Amino acid sequence: MHFPDTFTLAPDVDSHVRQLVALEDFAHLRRHTIGCLQTARQLFDRGAACRAVVSVPAQVTAKSFEQQFLKWSYAQLFRPLYNGAVPDFVIVVDAVLWQADTPVAREQLVYHELSHLQPRLDSYNVPQFERSGRHAVHLVPHDVEVFHAELQRYGAIVPAFVETALSIAAGARAPLAKRLKRA
Repeated sequence: MHFPDTFTLAPDVDSHVRQLVALEDFAHLRRHTIGCLQTARQLFDRGAACRAVVSVPAQVTAKSFEQQFLKWSYAQLFRPLYNGAVPDFVIVVDAVLWQADTPVAREQLVYHELSHLQPRLDSYNVPQFERSGRHAVHLVPHDVEVFHAELQRYGAIVPAFVETALSIAAGARAPLAKRLKRA
């Protein structure tokens, strides 16, 4: 678990977020607030070390007291930016890995994290909207450890590119019955 004293605002990450949200790929995020933090502590997601994570502050945990703590700590960090409110989504990057990345790798990382924030669709695949008129957005898992659009945009610099390509090729060679079981 991370504590508020390990977080700092990440203006470099925020700059990438603003540039990418201006693209059509992320038009659904334009009316949402996305807070950007960095930490000197190593990040973990599902037990594995990672370069960044994205979360919804109010959904990080089901425990009420932990939600209140996160809201309070995030409000302390984001108070100057959002008038004390909690952002809709928070991207946290590993500061050490971020500094070691190239500018394109940094952009790819932010693109990847933003790709987790997708419009909520109804049963007819029509985007849903909140009462305020902005897109209803939710967190989604990876397409295949990476996102198809991410591979199209960044190609071989995507860290899991080779593993993903091998997985896709292996799946394509598998018998049809075996592929259907995975779906």
